Amino acid sequence: MTFQNITLDDVLYLDYTFAQDAIGYEWKILYGDINGGDFYYKTKSNYNYFIKSMKGIYYKFHFTGFYHQETGEKGYPSFEYLRS
Repeated sequence: MTFQNITLDDVLYLDYTFAQDAIGYEWKILYGDINGGDFYYKTKSNYNYFIKSMKGIYYKFHFTGFYHQETGEKGYPSFEYLRS
């Protein structure tokens, strides 16, 4: 499913976890040689995540980047989210 097309009905049946590290790092791919220093990360545009708040409110989100917009430094995740 694409991020824009996901609806509340699509996420109600999912199993949710309280694990704070459930999202992890699999939302990005490493390209190049990390040992040689010539590498970069790209986000997986087809990975979407869903959060259910303690009040029962659902959110969908996905990562849109991993680099600082002005400096290009890695380690600055950006994302888009919407209340479902």
